[in-house]
Amino acid sequence: MGQLSRDQMSHWKGQKYILNNGLSVQKPQPDTRNKNKTPFYVYSVLLYGVETWTLKGDTISKIQAFELWLYRRILKIPWTDKITNKEVLQRMNTTPELVNIVKCRKLQYLGHIMRNQGRYKLLQCILQGKIEGKRAPGRRRISWLANIILAWFEIEGK
Repeated sequence: MGQLSRDQMSHWKGQKYILNNGLSVQKPQPDTRNKNKTPFYVYSVLLYGVETWTLKGDTISKIQAFELWLYRRILKIPWTDKITNKEVLQRMNTTPELVNIVKCRKLQYLGHIMRNQGRYKLLQCILQGKIEGKRAPGRRRISWLANIILAWFEIEGK
């Protein structure tokens, strides 16, 4: 009755080894060093051509949701865990930055267009509103330039 089977003995030795060597039985904490790799691998694909987007409320919320989803994947947080977005950002030791990157790129692109007199003549005419004609009926869509102006004031306010 006092003897252990071969399987029980190997399990017991494994447990003893873990306890004696100070190894933890708990899951190891995820490595946040992967955060440094995301701008190179993910942001470069996501932000391709982002200068031409017109940012609306739903687009901004989707970008923010994607950024937090990315952080949750890096931290290996399952979707069943009830962890707030603030806690995810604290664990990553960061702030939401993707929307600000998009806005800064749009402003840089506007400066590029306005400085280049020969190459972007048509775009400059469109942006300065020198096109003649009647306005379409109905509510106006938010223009790219109006979106740039809003982004400028938001960045200046911070």
